Amino acid sequence: MLREQNGVLTVEGSIVLPIFIFFIMIFLNFSQVYRAQNYIAHNLLQASSLIAAESYEQDVSALAGAGTELSKMFDNFSDMFKSSSQIQAEYTADQAKSTQALIADKMAEAAGGQSILEGNLKSFRVEDGMDFSRSTYDAGSREIHIVVEYQVAFRYPFFGIDTITLVQNAKAYLWR
Repeated sequence: MLREQNGVLTVEGSIVLPIFIFFIMIFLNFSQVYRAQNYIAHNLLQASSLIAAESYEQDVSALAGAGTELSKMFDNFSDMFKSSSQIQAEYTADQAKSTQALIADKMAEAAGGQSILEGNLKSFRVEDGMDFSRSTYDAGSREIHIVVEYQVAFRYPFFGIDTITLVQNAKAYLWR
């Protein structure tokens, strides 16, 4: 009877082990995506808070009569963002770039610096940076809606899927 069971453990192991390794790889992929998503969400919320706080600062400085670069920037703030009632074609490429640059600068500031942000995004395997082109500003409600889209590369691609595209949102209300 013992001779009939020789190799049974090897056969069972050869069936179960690849399935187990596959699930471990899926777990590692999605834990990496989860960490990247949490990191970007945190910095996105901090950036929206910084923009809202600076709009308050601008309003207070305008009341005090201080003419700063910040107040000049927020005087034209509504021109920098696409209004929800307008179409994207009304804005020039330069205005779209300045919108993205403003949000990207605030995200870098929230992360502790541009090099820290880039290093962390690289460690989370975020590819091709972040796209803020879908962000909007509604002048009527003074609401800024920041939308960031980015791709995370899987460490262990499976079934031909190399990356996943994620979209995150943050809202802030400007002071004025």
